[in-house]
Amino acid sequence: MRGRSMNFKEPAVTVIIPTYKRPRLLRRAINSVLDQTYQDFQICVYDNASGDETREIMKVLMQKDARIKYFCHAENIGVVKNCIFALERVNTPFFSFLCDDDILLPNFLETTLSAFNRYPTAMLSAGLCLIVQDREIKAISPPGSREGYLAPPDSLLEIIRHHLTWTSVLIRREVIQTEVGTFDEEADYATDIDYLFRIAAHHPIVLTRTPSAIYVMNPSSYSVQWSPKPNPVLISGFSKVINNLIADEGLSPEVKSEVKQHLGKYLKGVIYSEGTKAVKCRDFDYANETASLLRHQFGDELRSKMILALANTNRYSPPLYYSIIRLYSVISRFKSSFKSQDERALQADYQNYIQVLDSF
Repeated sequence: MRGRSMNFKEPAVTVIIPTYKRPRLLRRAINSVLDQTYQDFQICVYDNASGDETREIMKVLMQKDARIKYFCHAENIGVVKNCIFALERVNTPFFSFLCDDDILLPNFLETTLSAFNRYPTAMLSAGLCLIVQDREIKAISPPGSREGYLAPPDSLLEIIRHHLTWTSVLIRREVIQTEVGTFDEEADYATDIDYLFRIAAHHPIVLTRTPSAIYVMNPSSYSVQWSPKPNPVLISGFSKVINNLIADEGLSPEVKSEVKQHLGKYLKGVIYSEGTKAVKCRDFDYANETASLLRHQFGDELRSKMILALANTNRYSPPLYYSIIRLYSVISRFKSSFKSQDERALQADYQNYIQVLDSF
């Protein structure tokens, strides 16, 4: 571990960590912040009424380092409201959000702050984030993006074309006083994406290709995208993200057209995934809703018919349905056993960073 100064009176950065019932992973996340090469920060943990050993673990950590702050809600107020509560209490020039199951690489703050120093008008600074599942790198975020300073509308279009994960993002607090403001609660589980998009729509950003954080995919992740059960907030939340940009009077018709093209394609994938989950859970009403959305809103007849066919099969012949699902699973596992050239390249280039997961 790096040296940990305990006497910072006015930290420059707040690292916000929302948490719920993951005390051991939370400790790992906190330790990854404490291990930063840049040490002028505070860590603010917002506990959504975990009711487990989280409080005791935090008590021990706070005794060791005065830069760690802890607040526990009396009752669970939901993920998004917890994040809004945290954002409204930021009192440093810069802030970032770190999920309790993710980690920062040691150079995150140094990398993103150095970029801010080079480009003082930028409101968002991002390093590279490694997307990891079962200790294998599945992707990087943003993938294949440009590097350096980007002003609107290029800043927005770049992170729409190349998905940006906020795990490796540092933001200037002053953006809250601009037209961007705080989070849009109606975007729900897509609140983080919505906020990054709205910042980039109105302000310059700076991107670097230096690995700076690790996003860990797991079934208990805050992101319901990885859940095996359907959840309508995925569709409504991401639809709100698109609608916010379309309603933005500062964006040109050409930019809005590209927003619809890129984000609409992603939303179609979300709707189809929700439909197949609904079929598996025998929620046939919701499955029919997703099929109708694909057909009438996006003109995707093929995937709409696929959902309806699977729903009818599961409704009237469950054994046949599960035979189809098992066959699909076998084919998927067989295909996934052969790593693509891109995946092999990712492992070769970044595998050494995975060892950091064992360091805390």
